[in-house]
Amino acid sequence: MLKEKKYYDGFAEYWDGQFTSRAGRNFRNRKLLFLRECLDRVEGVVLDVGCATGFFTSRLGDDKRVVVGVDMSEGMVRYAGDKHPDTRFVVCPAELLSTKFGDVDCIFMMGVFTLDSAAVLLGECRKVLREGGKLVVITGNGLNFYLRFIYNLLYPTLPARLSTVNSLESTLARYGFRVTRRKVFHLVPFMVPDWLFGVCKFVEGKLEGSFLVSFLGSIIGVESVKVGKNL
Repeated sequence: MLKEKKYYDGFAEYWDGQFTSRAGRNFRNRKLLFLRECLDRVEGVVLDVGCATGFFTSRLGDDKRVVVGVDMSEGMVRYAGDKHPDTRFVVCPAELLSTKFGDVDCIFMMGVFTLDSAAVLLGECRKVLREGGKLVVITGNGLNFYLRFIYNLLYPTLPARLSTVNSLESTLARYGFRVTRRKVFHLVPFMVPDWLFGVCKFVEGKLEGSFLVSFLGSIIGVESVKVGKNL
């Protein structure tokens, strides 16, 4: 965790810069759309765990819910706070959520979940969520070979945050979460240059809904609810 924190502390401006291309903006916006669908009826306090530079945190709050950004990196939180001064951000590792939060209505996380950390991470989510609270996990699709190659190329020193729908759903169920929605989406490669973006979007439109999405889609989104009370 300390190694990751040090890595991300000096990474904020570069991180935001990755999403300025057409493909980068599309990558963020597809996840934003999925989150808006999941949060449509959510009211109260929502945590964006692993908020990075605050893009999603700053766009999902409204008059019925307050979204708080949480990240272990002081550099990320400082950058997010400067960029989005009207949004609250807190420095806190995902593994220690219960030391700063409790009885929240929803948690969403992107690029945080790994199978190796599931016991601690989902245990903390259960402590922090109210009974019936919602947990939304967005992660990379481990069946996508291109994504695995890019991830290993760009972030070789970090734990692979990739999964499959089946492994993610079974892990959530094991730790007391009932899955209510799942989706594999976004077929446009993240690193595609602007001049090729239109072609990739056309191909994506043709393949949408086919079985190939399970293998070519880069994003897995799973919505779940906490079942029962904490022991």
